[in-house]
Amino acid sequence: MKHNLLGKMQDLLTPFWKKICDGCHLNRDTLDMVKKAGMSIQKVEQHFKGLFFNDNMYQ
Repeated sequence: MKHNLLGKMQDLLTPFWKKICDGCHLNRDTLDMVKKAGMSIQKVEQHFKGLFFNDNMYQ
């Protein structure tokens, strides 16, 4: 994550977050995982200065 402080907060909160949100990882690099799975990303929309993104266009 490009935001160092927010990235550290995500690392600290992830263990707790996984328990209350059905295994969701705040610090998971989803885009990288999609690429490694052999899919190509066609469009990425970033929100809140890159903190959140929407990768609803992949194949």
